[in-house]
Amino acid sequence: MSTLEKEIYALECSHLKPDVRVSAEKIGDVLDVEFFEFGSSGGAFKRVDYNGDHPLNPDPMEIKFFTIHELGPAAVLTTYQVHNHKTGRLTNRSSVWKKRSNGWKLFFIKERFRMETCLNKRLRGYSHNSTIIGEGGNDMEHAIVLFDGDCNFCDSSVQFIINHDPAGYYQFASLQSEIGKELSNKHNVPDDVDSLVLIKDGQAYVKSEGALMISNHLTGLWKLAHYLKPFPRALRDGAYDVIAKNRYKVFGKLDSCMLPPPHIRKRFLDK
Repeated sequence: MSTLEKEIYALECSHLKPDVRVSAEKIGDVLDVEFFEFGSSGGAFKRVDYNGDHPLNPDPMEIKFFTIHELGPAAVLTTYQVHNHKTGRLTNRSSVWKKRSNGWKLFFIKERFRMETCLNKRLRGYSHNSTIIGEGGNDMEHAIVLFDGDCNFCDSSVQFIINHDPAGYYQFASLQSEIGKELSNKHNVPDDVDSLVLIKDGQAYVKSEGALMISNHLTGLWKLAHYLKPFPRALRDGAYDVIAKNRYKVFGKLDSCMLPPPHIRKRFLDK
């Protein structure tokens, strides 16, 4: 490990210690004043939420597959897995650390539970129409999310979108499917883009731009993701590129498939 990697690794390990996680004062020393978190449960949290009224889980945890990527002279992205030794649960996590005048501070966390199942790759029901039928029976405009059908990260992202899109605004197709390739060619999606792609209003949105636009139509606090928009796109895309590049190593490839129920299956497209 480099000196910087050792320093950030030690900081990540420090805020996972049980005595730190139950202490508002100690956890406050780690978090940046602008700290923001997207939790694996679907909630969004700020520094003020860890004021002692909501202590963190004190279970013993271990970091695995830790990597860091410098986003600039004062910003670092990490990706790793957290193993909860009490429950046996694995959580995939990425975080951003910022260097302040008083040292490195945890600025952002995104985590999700690791899942070993996938959405069915046999996609059905594609139509070139620009509308779908919502739950209330009303026509509604829709957008299409293209995803990597071999990747756990993309698969879990699709499942997450489905769970937070009860109106059915998004339809889906894998990049490897015929319709996925057709849409990619039609909308001039760069060949090196192999993670999530949003097709909306006749345009393709990739990397962080696509991810932030997807959040606009999700329920709950996930709409707050648009507050990340003011960050320079180069910084956002840099973080996105690092996660996409390492997604197989960190999140794994799919080795089993789950057949979605009919009302979900018809949101998947194939030709």
